[in-house]
Amino acid sequence: RNRAAYSIDVTLLGDSIPWEGGIKRTTILGYIHSTRVQKANDAIAIGLPKAEAFAWIILDYDTVNEKRVARGTQLRIYGPTVIPSHEGLLSTIACTKVCEQYPVDLPPLSAVPKYDETIV
Repeated sequence: RNRAAYSIDVTLLGDSIPWEGGIKRTTILGYIHSTRVQKANDAIAIGLPKAEAFAWIILDYDTVNEKRVARGTQLRIYGPTVIPSHEGLLSTIACTKVCEQYPVDLPPLSAVPKYDETIV
């Protein structure tokens, strides 16, 4: 966590979509509230996920169970990998193992705007 170059704050919105073939991961629709760069680096800044945007969030089952992930869960994810998408499609956020519940001692995250049901 301390070595992460950046973090993102997300709210999980949808139901968990399990992967097939015994892969212990799931995909959940999320909303990225903000990105926070811990270490100044232009190369990292270019690859950051867009803040105030919807995205697919990939989580391991261990993380889902440990963090008690459900619809409405707010997480701070450290150093995830962003898989960009083409215009009009949602990006995907992977490598999310290092995360924590959004800290309660920080200001609350902004409200999530309505999303188009056709994206899920």
